[in-house]
Amino acid sequence: MSTLEDTIAAIATPVGDAGIAVIRISGPRAIEICDQRFRGKRPLSGVATQTAHYGDFENRNGERIDEVVATIFRGPHSFTAEDVVEIGCHGGSYVTKTVLAALVESGARHAEPGEFTKRAFLNGRIDLSQAEAVADLIHARSRLSHQASIQQLSGRISQQIQRLRKSILDISSLLELELDFTEEGIDLLKKEDLLGGLTQIISSIQQLINSYERGRIVRDGVKVVLAGRPNVGKSSILNSLLNYDRAIVSEVPGTTRDTLEENISIGGLLFSITDTAGLRDSFDKIEEMGVERARKELQSADVILLVMDSSSRYLPEDFRLVRECELEAKKLGGRLLILENKIDLPDANNENQEWSWLNGVTRIRLSAKTGQSIEQLRSNLLECAQGSERSFEAGSAIITSQRHRECLSRAKTFLETALVQGEKGTSPELIADNLNLSTKALGEIIGEVTSDEILNNIFSHFCIGK
Repeated sequence: MSTLEDTIAAIATPVGDAGIAVIRISGPRAIEICDQRFRGKRPLSGVATQTAHYGDFENRNGERIDEVVATIFRGPHSFTAEDVVEIGCHGGSYVTKTVLAALVESGARHAEPGEFTKRAFLNGRIDLSQAEAVADLIHARSRLSHQASIQQLSGRISQQIQRLRKSILDISSLLELELDFTEEGIDLLKKEDLLGGLTQIISSIQQLINSYERGRIVRDGVKVVLAGRPNVGKSSILNSLLNYDRAIVSEVPGTTRDTLEENISIGGLLFSITDTAGLRDSFDKIEEMGVERARKELQSADVILLVMDSSSRYLPEDFRLVRECELEAKKLGGRLLILENKIDLPDANNENQEWSWLNGVTRIRLSAKTGQSIEQLRSNLLECAQGSERSFEAGSAIITSQRHRECLSRAKTFLETALVQGEKGTSPELIADNLNLSTKALGEIIGEVTSDEILNNIFSHFCIGK
């Protein structure tokens, strides 16, 4: 069982051939254990914090494993708020594993996933939302997801949650104090002040809940699905967006039989683009499986790019496909863009063809072959990202975690119940109970009220060494 009395160690850098690697050790015996194996000018126990020291690292037989640099961070001035030593050695699987094994032999134990960050949380160095931001920062794949992680790590979400909790606690305190003056008939909190205060808090929580869709897109990226009939140019458009030939392009219909996913960054935002098999009825079992996967991808798309061949006359099945994709986009609140491809061909359809029945769906006439209007497509994709890029410019807090949204939703439900009770003149004691439940729900976000089960689940998704 994990305990703060243990001293833990792990490789903090990816295992493999590299110039350098770092092994991290943290806990009450971190410096003592390292001194058993480190041979420098003087023992690490006698050096100052935040200093680096060169020396040899030996195994239990006194044989040199590697020449290393040991950096000392004495608690509480370290990431975990405990004594920490980071050993920098040459990269390579054998060297790093041998150094780690020597530390374990000397009294450390292998760290669990995320245990260093978990200790930082348990020791009060960071709160739970900041701890989650560490994992998001490690996995950030775009400029905006990096900014979102930095925002949360700096405490912006925590500060907002603390302000909301304080506002609720202030109201709750007055209500509970009123109970002591019930017989005297003294009202410490007027009804209009109670209702106004609760309404304002509920509105602030709703704003945070509303920010989740933008936050999810910022953290995970925008899922874009290329769909259409066979041989309309879906794979060519994917290659144009990527600026290199990723997908096989052929004049033979049905070349793409499986999904193909690639990531690109547009305006600092990650877009995950999936090329799919052409949508048509087929007697080929393999192609039929590809069509089934294509339709499944449509069901989870943030943006559907329906590609049509403007060099061919549009048929009734083309318009049925437009309706199908339009309905799929609406189910999840996504967007549909119609791409009329192959406008470079002399027999391309006239752009004034009647499309009024589409109810404002964006059409882009382009050529994947010449690159015409590909930049316009990139701009339209960025516009479809629900204003995610602008959300940081305003400096407002934005949530990216489904767990946070669920906690906020529960807190809002308790507050709305309290608001109804206040309007009906319900006993202050009952109103205060709902206010206390709402503060507990908010407290789960920053870890002030969190079960071991929730903590273990959160940190189990971290990498070992962090």
